Amino acid sequence: MKYFNILLLLLFVSLSSFSQECKDYWMDNGVKTSNDGYSIVPEACMSKLLATDESFELPFKLIQNKDYKMTVVTSFKYKAYITLYDRNNGTLIYNNILNDTAQVIEFQVKENSEVRAVLALPNKAGKKQVGAFTVKPDRYCVGIRLESMVTRK
Repeated sequence: MKYFNILLLLLFVSLSSFSQECKDYWMDNGVKTSNDGYSIVPEACMSKLLATDESFELPFKLIQNKDYKMTVVTSFKYKAYITLYDRNNGTLIYNNILNDTAQVIEFQVKENSEVRAVLALPNKAGKKQVGAFTVKPDRYCVGIRLESMVTRK
């Protein structure tokens, strides 16, 4: 029993240390451009450890007359899916599955809006059955970074 507890503790420590590596994944990875005039929108930047059968949501606000650049980064070998919904009425604003899974999206906002971003990984392999057990899918770091710039008229 003692060895079983030690094994569980080691497993927990290894998982938590890997999830800590994902904490700032949005900041450390992805396309970086210097002196492009964009600044980070902190409430819309996040990283999470995600399996291929999970998703996570991130609510944020977009302000009128600003240009935005959204970058989605992942340690998964395929591109991540991102879908943007209007939080007030639930309408679909953007879906990168429809746009060849673009990972850097630039857009301009005409009026203030509350947005809900849903990030997910494509489930290419599905769940594996090994005898009587179902093997959980691997987990990968997924991050979103939102940058804004005031639109010049």
